[in-house]
Amino acid sequence: MKGIFGRIWAAVPTFYHLVRNPDAQTYYPHEKRKSRGRIIWENLVWLLRHGEINHFYYLYGFDRADFNRPEDYFPEQAFCRIRDRANGCCRIGNHRARYICMLQDKFLFGQYVSSLGFPTPPIYALCDEDGIYWLAERRTESWEQLPSHAPLDGFLKDALGRCGRAVYPLRLEEGRVFLNEREILPSDLQKMIEGKYILQKRVVQHPELSRMYPHSINTLRLITLRKGNQIIPASGTFRIGAGGNRFDNWAGGGIGVGLDIQSGRLNEEGTFRLGFGGRVKAHPETNVVFRTFEIPYYKQALDLVCRLHRFFYGVHSIGWDIAITEQGPLVIEGNNSWDIAFQQFHDSKIKRVFLDSLKKE
Repeated sequence: MKGIFGRIWAAVPTFYHLVRNPDAQTYYPHEKRKSRGRIIWENLVWLLRHGEINHFYYLYGFDRADFNRPEDYFPEQAFCRIRDRANGCCRIGNHRARYICMLQDKFLFGQYVSSLGFPTPPIYALCDEDGIYWLAERRTESWEQLPSHAPLDGFLKDALGRCGRAVYPLRLEEGRVFLNEREILPSDLQKMIEGKYILQKRVVQHPELSRMYPHSINTLRLITLRKGNQIIPASGTFRIGAGGNRFDNWAGGGIGVGLDIQSGRLNEEGTFRLGFGGRVKAHPETNVVFRTFEIPYYKQALDLVCRLHRFFYGVHSIGWDIAITEQGPLVIEGNNSWDIAFQQFHDSKIKRVFLDSLKKE
């Protein structure tokens, strides 16, 4: 009990910020909303019941006057415990093993997926502070030899990085090295490297997705679940860059749009994270309307992740990041620690579908 009350006491400043100015935090400014006293009470009940602050109270629309079904939504920490337990040590036959490292390490993931014949961006090299191992040549070279591999256009990625962190556009041209479109010496680039990085080919997205927003690779996030021997497509969202950013992640100012998991049809509205904007029906920079936009190769993308999940037979749930090119869908990543809040906002049925997949036949 002391631990629970300790966490609650530590959460007081965050709780105060959450309830002090509802008008500035709502995602539904034009709808009738609950009184400030009611909002405080509901957040206090959630905190006492679940031992955590509901950081997504306004995102989920709990502040709307006609909303009264909070039980349809997962508390974040409770979901993470269930997800991680289901994705943890798995029994295959008479043996137990942990398979999530196959998803967490971009080098292992890329090589595994490629070896199975599924489309994924090719990896040119595996890098660390000591040198660069070029896969095609099967040899290690020093960083000073990097310019000799021009021309090359790709991304340098932390092999264990998450949420788009430590991902840098890297271009080699006429014996020169450019990182984030700025020239850099190989020796200075080497100093940036901590741990393992991969050098991966740049993805060129389908023209239709560039019409939506041209400055980032706009990706699908598709959630698949294992239920017995079946793979179930559970939920999906479309993530779009904005504001000149080269990444589409919602936390960094991108737009998230929900979709029908079977058809790929986008919801009418997309949403910026609070502080970057609110709910929008079209991209504010390109004016492309979400409801009428059709994602190319969607059916193929959904089929692709369901087939691929079968080869990650020791993992219950996976959040797939899928790019769409002119040739079809391309698997960028698979995530065992996918985020529930982003999915729940766009799809309130995900809790029921997720829990149902864990039931014994």
